[in-house]
Amino acid sequence: MIKEKYIVKDVAGLHARPASVLSAAAAKYQEDVDIIYKDKRVTLKSIMSVMSLGIPHAAEFYIEVRGEQEKEQIAILKGILTEYKII
Repeated sequence: MIKEKYIVKDVAGLHARPASVLSAAAAKYQEDVDIIYKDKRVTLKSIMSVMSLGIPHAAEFYIEVRGEQEKEQIAILKGILTEYKII
């Protein structure tokens, strides 16, 4: 299991476009991937679940990956967050 903490730098928070790209990337793997904000944990593979969290600017959240390719997947997800200037 890999669990990484991130802080949202984008003033719009974790908005729809990067969230949809994250969900699509997570869905390509068999690993379990969760996004955690405050006391809520949802699957990153569902865009609706991710958007339901409403993660705002300056918020702290976590992504947790469990499975055989967890290192590869967390690197891809972090790359997407960086590319879209979310973190």
